[in-house]
Amino acid sequence: ATSFHWSITQFTPASMEITPTNAFERAYTISLIFCGLLVFSTLLGSITNTMNFLRLKNMQRKSVENLVKRYISDQQLSLQLGTKIMTSVRRVRKVQRQRLHSSEVVPLKSLPIEIRKQLHEEVFSPIIEGHPLFSHVRTGDMNLHRTICHAMTEDSSASGDEIFSRGSPATEMYFITGGTVTYERPKSQELATQRHEGDWLCEA
Repeated sequence: ATSFHWSITQFTPASMEITPTNAFERAYTISLIFCGLLVFSTLLGSITNTMNFLRLKNMQRKSVENLVKRYISDQQLSLQLGTKIMTSVRRVRKVQRQRLHSSEVVPLKSLPIEIRKQLHEEVFSPIIEGHPLFSHVRTGDMNLHRTICHAMTEDSSASGDEIFSRGSPATEMYFITGGTVTYERPKSQELATQRHEGDWLCEA
């Protein structure tokens, strides 16, 4: 217990009645003090960097929200629409924090085109291989299959977001990799249709 107490005092400003009695003990104590100073400085620097990072992220979030609020104010939008916009912005930022997309990883954009094609093939091939058409393409033409995977993109939507509306042209196809998508027809008596992970939708 005494030795542990003495060791702790070397890393803190605390004092103890045990002191060095010769040159060897004094040199040992000085070396421990320097080690303690180094460890404490490293720990303090790490905490400071983490706090600065969190502060920067918070400032960026507030800056985006203030910009949206300013636009809403400048355009004199209604309170109801402005609230919907702010709620949607916050939901989207929350979803983006939960899942990282390849488009958000800047170094990946500088990779050679063939490596990016291989990357997209490994990422998207397991997603689309359940579709009969793309499964047939993969079996018959690997180059075409890789080109299709390379053309695909990722997107995340928060709960309540509208992916597309009724009557809009079907220019994209969606593969659900998580969560549930619900088809709803406003003011209709028909029951809502749901699609789950592994399903696809919006085919031409």
